[in-house]
Amino acid sequence: MKKIVKNVVIYLLTLIILTHTVVAQTPESVSPYWTHTMRVVIGHAYDYGYANCIVDIIGFEGVDSIQNVDIEYLVEIDGLWVKLASWENLSSVGETFRFETRVPNVYLGYTYRLSFCADVHRNGTIEWLSDYYDVTY
Repeated sequence: MKKIVKNVVIYLLTLIILTHTVVAQTPESVSPYWTHTMRVVIGHAYDYGYANCIVDIIGFEGVDSIQNVDIEYLVEIDGLWVKLASWENLSSVGETFRFETRVPNVYLGYTYRLSFCADVHRNGTIEWLSDYYDVTY
């Protein structure tokens, strides 16, 4: 039981440290600015041969749904990106989309990329998002 608790704590701390967060800001700022999306969290971390992956999309009040979410987990080999896993046409109702999974067969010494694209629906309009996060384990 003690080992399980220790592994959960290590997993959570690793995700916190390695998570890439993008927050909507004023139009004058350098970071991405979205009209429907308040925050995007995308991250992945190595965990004994697996990658723990997370994508969170948080919309502003009034977001009806987050649709057409496509997520890919890739590895860079000799300058080319090779797809290890993908999830397509995911969606959620309301202001929050959350995706968590573990991908097997992940090895140290390579750069991995978690990427996504999504449509955020609010007040009859659609905002398209995309982002990615690279980590070398």
